Amino acid sequence: MRWLALFGLMILAMILVVPIIALIAELPWWGLITSWMFIGILAIWILTFFNIWRRADLSMVAAIVWTAVVFIFPIIGTIVYVFTRPGADKIRY
Repeated sequence: MRWLALFGLMILAMILVVPIIALIAELPWWGLITSWMFIGILAIWILTFFNIWRRADLSMVAAIVWTAVVFIFPIIGTIVYVFTRPGADKIRY
């Protein structure tokens, strides 16, 4: 349920913040769409950190290694983490 609330806040931020940024910077429509994509990718990256540290089945060393990988290689590290983690039914939180 908390993920749904975080997703709702992310959508609300995108609805409120991105048009304000676009109006201030006078960005064309492609700039507005790029801003939305940037905010979405940034949110996924941040939520990946929360997911790494929330998992009880990872040891401290594994959590530190995953955090370093995702921090040093943001896009590739996040994609690798998402595809290599076990299913939701096998993860302990």
